[in-house]
Amino acid sequence: MNNISRYIIRHAAGRYWLIDIEQPGIPYKRPIVINSVGAFIWEKYREGLKDSEIAALISSECGISHMEALNDIKAFMEQLEKQGIEF
Repeated sequence: MNNISRYIIRHAAGRYWLIDIEQPGIPYKRPIVINSVGAFIWEKYREGLKDSEIAALISSECGISHMEALNDIKAFMEQLEKQGIEF
């Protein structure tokens, strides 16, 4: 996750946007819309937390199992990879 610091989360127009702040501009990478849980996961990665630590927080907050939270985190990160997010 060495490139994670190049992205920031912004909340605007009722949505969370993941923005690449180090892109050269050409080709332009559009910000990616993510939900509030995705924004939470991303910010926790930026703070240096590991998957299991983030899953524990989500598990207790959302009332889901630790394993379900881990699977959700993995699926979220895989989806970002498919959209060209480098981390």
